[in-house]
Amino acid sequence: MAVRLGLLLVLLVAVLPVAPAPVQAAAPVTAQVVPLAPGSAGPDASFATTGLWTSVDPGPVGAFAMVGLHTPEPVTAEIRTAQTGETFGPWSALPALHDGPDPASAEAQNATSGSWTQPVFTGPADRVEIRVLGELRPGAEVVLLDPFGQDRSWAQRFADGVTQAWSGDEPDPLAPPDPPASPEQPTIISRAEWGADESIVRTEPAYALQVDRAFLHHTVGINGYAREDVPAILRSAQAYHVQSLGWDDLGYNFLIDRFGRIFEGRAGGLTEPVVGSQAAGFNTGSTGIALMGNFEFAGPSPAALDGVVDLVAWLAEIHHFSAHGVAEVRSYGSEKYAEGEIALLDNLVAHRDVKFTTCPGNPIIDQLPTLRDRVDDRLGNQIIDHRADVEAVTLSGGRADVDQVTVRATMSPPGEWEVTLTDPMGTPLGSAAGEGEDVELEVPLAGERFRPGEYTYTVTAAERRTAVGRLPFLAPETDDIGVSPTAVTVDGDGRLGTPVRISGELAPGVAWVVEVLDPGGEPVFQQEGEGDVDVVWRDQAIGPGRYAVEVTVDEFVTLTRPVDLTLDLFRRVGDVDDAIGAAVAISATTFDDGTVDRAVIARHDVFADALAGGPLAGGAGPLLLTTSDHLDPRVADELDRILSTDAVIYVLGGTAAIDSAVTSELVRDHGGVRRLAGPTRIDTAAAIAGQVVAESGATTAMIARAGPDDAAPWADALAGGAYGAAAGVPVLLSDQEALSPQTRDALRDLGIEQTLILGGQAALSQAVAFDLPDGTRLAGPDRTATAVAIAQDLWTDRTSGVILAEGFEADAWAYALASAPLSARHDAPLILTQGEQLSSAAAAFLTDRDLDPVTVVGRPSLVSDAVTTEATALLD
Repeated sequence: MAVRLGLLLVLLVAVLPVAPAPVQAAAPVTAQVVPLAPGSAGPDASFATTGLWTSVDPGPVGAFAMVGLHTPEPVTAEIRTAQTGETFGPWSALPALHDGPDPASAEAQNATSGSWTQPVFTGPADRVEIRVLGELRPGAEVVLLDPFGQDRSWAQRFADGVTQAWSGDEPDPLAPPDPPASPEQPTIISRAEWGADESIVRTEPAYALQVDRAFLHHTVGINGYAREDVPAILRSAQAYHVQSLGWDDLGYNFLIDRFGRIFEGRAGGLTEPVVGSQAAGFNTGSTGIALMGNFEFAGPSPAALDGVVDLVAWLAEIHHFSAHGVAEVRSYGSEKYAEGEIALLDNLVAHRDVKFTTCPGNPIIDQLPTLRDRVDDRLGNQIIDHRADVEAVTLSGGRADVDQVTVRATMSPPGEWEVTLTDPMGTPLGSAAGEGEDVELEVPLAGERFRPGEYTYTVTAAERRTAVGRLPFLAPETDDIGVSPTAVTVDGDGRLGTPVRISGELAPGVAWVVEVLDPGGEPVFQQEGEGDVDVVWRDQAIGPGRYAVEVTVDEFVTLTRPVDLTLDLFRRVGDVDDAIGAAVAISATTFDDGTVDRAVIARHDVFADALAGGPLAGGAGPLLLTTSDHLDPRVADELDRILSTDAVIYVLGGTAAIDSAVTSELVRDHGGVRRLAGPTRIDTAAAIAGQVVAESGATTAMIARAGPDDAAPWADALAGGAYGAAAGVPVLLSDQEALSPQTRDALRDLGIEQTLILGGQAALSQAVAFDLPDGTRLAGPDRTATAVAIAQDLWTDRTSGVILAEGFEADAWAYALASAPLSARHDAPLILTQGEQLSSAAAAFLTDRDLDPVTVVGRPSLVSDAVTTEATALLD
């Protein structure tokens, strides 16, 4: 404990000075992204735009120690930096970035667009000037990173130091490495030891099957960094690669500083074939080693080269390659080699051999022959270049797409060997033994059936590290087999509201089985086949719940997709795109052939005359809609189907609403036609009321708002019309502020003793109510609540079912209006709702009610399945 307190006192003294000295705790790397505008001159006159250079001064910036440049297009750029009060240093290059992920990888898809430079370590600074050759286009920005916490307060830096001291990391990970005596693992400073920020790593690492070569890079930047600067440089590089470039993690697999120390780069395992982002097009199957510094002209230190030898010798040992080896390598796409093109590469190779770059610099290139010799001198007996002659085996019907697999390796120097290929269960498929330099095993595959999985070939020899390779046997691709829809409603009998289609492409002859399992795991549907999958499940289910669609391919691979079945007790009627068709569809589900004594016909696009039609139709016949100038053929066919020989057809409105050509056609085909009309919609409603009262003898009438049209006056009349159809009570219309004279006269002439006012005072004023005989207002705060009030007050002794309809869309009135005969025949009040959400008033009405039947009117775009599913859940 005393040691800890002593450390804290030392730290306190260390952080009190004002000077922003670097702090070696892993302070957060802060980044400034500064947009650049061309043509501004700095304080040095020589910095002004001259000749071919465009110069930029970003102005005042915070402290930084690493610089990167982002431009819409590639540029040649230079920078110089300084701290406040000091003169600028010399211009130095910002080399273009040539590292990166393989083009088709997921990492490349997420990378930031545009052109980037390498991140250049400058040392602590707070002033920067930039110049580019030629024109600087709009959209350029400079990224300034500070890994030292230079702008952090003394208290923050004190906390950083306390954290580091309290962690008690010993021994010092930044001490010079011990020289290795053999190709055993050299000292490698871990990510935790240099302070990698694991929170910014985007995803789990990707892995190749094996590592066959190592690329050498340099990081550019200054060469004279201090030993204690290195962790900060690495943290800045990681932040630049991830947060600026959009890569998954630090691009290099390993880094070596000028003191010969080796650092772990990209995470994923020191001995694993981690795919880096360091040699775009050739990352898979390689590892990237970056020497820290700029070696375009100056050579690396002997200690750094020793670190290269130590690291590559160890990697060559564990991954079984020779530093002098040469191989043909297929490109995934690079500047030099198009995708699929073959490159002849050394196993210890320079970055510039696959990219148009000077990396890692001529001094390192000149050292490569010597480095290869030194690595191979370090190695003992090896098994190298173990490989199969195919990258993978694809199965179809359990059969391999190749007749045989050949495994090869090289003994260096020659000696006795054994090689075996085993399946995922460890069962040998073939083995061989021999002596000499060349290892070979041929395993026949033709005529046999295989299970998908990872097969393993193993080459062993006395006093040599065993070489293990992986050979995947791939099942037929199943990812493109889709299930649609994955959410379906079912009625009370388990009938699917929508069939479920399972479809996808498979190779000819590939066998598959599609099975649907209920929530308890029992099969309810099964179908088998070969080749492409195209299956439709439309059978009944046992009820709501989560079902599983399982597609088994070649007996080995099973794709599972969930399908949620939700109970929906509502029968949907009028599920067509237009009002005329909907009214015909409602009639078709309501009336049998040749049984109807009456039909009511109104204009489909103007509600004025149609509003009073529900009570006239009653439960005896349909309320149909048609165009103004001709009888819709669907209506004509429906009338032919349902009308009896002595039926009467009522046409609502004058010739401006329904043309005489329509009535002429009706008379010709059916004989009994009566037009009920007046000079206004109010007069037409009175004429219709007269016919209703003459048939029903009613002494009660409902009063609804007549207009204006843009206020949707039909909203309250719809629910009233449904009740009127069931009870034989007419609907009359009135102006909003005063009782219309025509309605007053009709009430008197028809002997109406009681009136039901539909809607609140915003619909019909209190002045209207005062003029009505024995008026009772049925209203709620909105149209849906008014419909509920009508259902609760008028349908109390006769309600058995319910009809749900949309009450807000401009064309919704026609669907609800046409359902009035359905209400009458099933004693089902009309309840209005919003289309995408069940209205609160409707929800309150439906809660815990035992209703049958329950019907929804109109297409799902008017009243969605989600609404009917929600309503179902409320019913008792």
